[in-house]
Amino acid sequence: GIFSQTDWITPLLLLQLYSKLPPVNPNITMSRHIQQTNERLVQIRTQLNNLSQFETAGKELLEWCGDARAYTSHFENNLMQCLQVVNNVTRTGSVSPDLGHRLMTICSHHRSKLSPSSAELIAQWTNEMTKMVMMRSSNGIVDPSPGGAPHVQPGMPPHGPGPGNQPGSKDYQ
Repeated sequence: GIFSQTDWITPLLLLQLYSKLPPVNPNITMSRHIQQTNERLVQIRTQLNNLSQFETAGKELLEWCGDARAYTSHFENNLMQCLQVVNNVTRTGSVSPDLGHRLMTICSHHRSKLSPSSAELIAQWTNEMTKMVMMRSSNGIVDPSPGGAPHVQPGMPPHGPGPGNQPGSKDYQ
């Protein structure tokens, strides 16, 4: 169609929606596009290392990873470095594993487009994040969503009716 000549710009357009990249110039060369995108991925990696910027940077990366064209050899190294930071920061327990899990899951869907070593790491990280999310859920911790549920500390019974949490029981809340 009419956009087929500029389809390669889409990952850059996605980054621009969520970043401070200069406006897209359809006349930029492919090498310049690759350079700009890799520069932004390096910035995202730096932001992911900062707990106060982790969520914003993670959401930007999540949006970018939603485009299958992001999974090329041109971006693989910087993408994997970003995912490594997400994995490392999430494993410290400093942030909720939910964003990391969503990132790894979406990347897992596209891992066949990456090198075997990267695909294997993504599969490993996805499994680790899935376990973290499941463990968190089994401990009664719910990540708040818009209008969301409260955090429940591990070891505390959930609010409302449930086993051991009935009116009249000593643990009723």
